[in-house]
Amino acid sequence: MQFRSRREGQYFFTEVFGVTVNAISEQYQFLLRLLFDEELREQFAENRSAVFAEEGLSSATIKAFSKLDIYGLNLDAQGRKRYIMNSLCRSYPITSAAIGSLPNGPRSLSSFLKSSVIFQPIGQRNLAYGRHLKRLITLNHWGASRATMYLMETFLQFENALIENAISIRSAVTLGNPPPAPIEYSASHFKKCRVHLPPFLLAVVLPTSTEMMKTALAQISSANAWDTICAGVLDFSRLNTLARSDLDPVTVIARGLVSKLSHERAGAGGLSPLIGVHHLQIEMVQDRKEWLQSFDGSKKIRDYPMNEQKRIKNLIHAGFLTLR
Repeated sequence: MQFRSRREGQYFFTEVFGVTVNAISEQYQFLLRLLFDEELREQFAENRSAVFAEEGLSSATIKAFSKLDIYGLNLDAQGRKRYIMNSLCRSYPITSAAIGSLPNGPRSLSSFLKSSVIFQPIGQRNLAYGRHLKRLITLNHWGASRATMYLMETFLQFENALIENAISIRSAVTLGNPPPAPIEYSASHFKKCRVHLPPFLLAVVLPTSTEMMKTALAQISSANAWDTICAGVLDFSRLNTLARSDLDPVTVIARGLVSKLSHERAGAGGLSPLIGVHHLQIEMVQDRKEWLQSFDGSKKIRDYPMNEQKRIKNLIHAGFLTLR
């Protein structure tokens, strides 16, 4: 069997057990299931004849998989699992770590790999993973308290909103809209222009800061989320302790920007856009939703109270507010 990695989470096979694959064959489908379904792979290792019978596979497929090396299969599967789970947890580091800190948490997270959506475009795949996390929280097999559940649900909503915002930005740029980017304003702009909320801005009130959550979860980050989860250093009791404490709400402001815009060669010689998105992020104490809603373009900086004008200017310089 020979195969090559094509793009993230997508594979094409030049040859499968001597059979050229031009379509999704039974052998191809079964191989993918073995690679990404950990439970099926364990059953296959214990009794492959029983798996063949339960799956109702053809004699040709049974013959092809009868002498498959389990060690090589597991090695291949683990590499793919780590690659894709790293990508998924990068988008949901806090929620993934919260669930991953539970007994059997890593396996609950990676059970998502059974789904065929892992071969969809990365944005849709990330949203589907978010729905998977939501189902796990809703089921609450671990019997977490209502306070802990609320903490996990609100941070999942925030992380999911960032994913949706990135998808919206990529869609807008693909349709030909100018990519959002910070603007340098002159002194004249600060005097004459009105204050607006920029496009692709999110404002979310969370029960505690993201830093507090990350501290409770072994300083989890997007870069190391899956590896930290698998290392077994997470302690769910710390999340329970945080949830029971007197929490101070914060307003998180996140503005989506295009960090990279390029193209790669696609099929038939065309060019496929590559749009990198990142979020500027700042946290402010207390619930600031109503204050943010006041930036509707009806006022200039001088129209706001004196004690707020410096903060507004700082937010403009940092890219969280715009002038028009």
